[in-house]
Amino acid sequence: MPDEEGYWESRWYDAGRQQAVPLDWNGVRLGFAICTELWDWDHACRLSRAGADVLLVPRATPDLGSDVWIAGARALAVRTGCYVLSSNFAYPGAAGFDFEGLSVAADPDGGLLAATCKARPYATVSISVSAARQAKAAYPRYILDKMKEKKGAP
Repeated sequence: MPDEEGYWESRWYDAGRQQAVPLDWNGVRLGFAICTELWDWDHACRLSRAGADVLLVPRATPDLGSDVWIAGARALAVRTGCYVLSSNFAYPGAAGFDFEGLSVAADPDGGLLAATCKARPYATVSISVSAARQAKAAYPRYILDKMKEKKGAP
């Protein structure tokens, strides 16, 4: 967890255990990755192999001056075969510190379904559970997952 100006989570909290299996919501299997966990591909891949169709990634991040969160969401979708839906907190903070509000939705092939901004502060997207489930058996995922299985990785 971060420990820097504006982000003192590691001072306030201890990390809990990561979600081990997806939750079922009306036949859609949901996995959670909180903020920085967008970059924890081992965690996301475990959820994908456990059957997640969608990875939900709530964040509270500033503008880093690039599309790093869009790139991360798209790459994670490609790697896991899941839809990646990442919402971000948006409001002007104290002393010029602003949460950017950029939320992003990517399909299992990394296609950008939506990205929000100040002019478009929310978006709605459609998902296909069958597309996510089929994507897990497609290149490059099946090769990488087989390599992990041979090594005995979680």
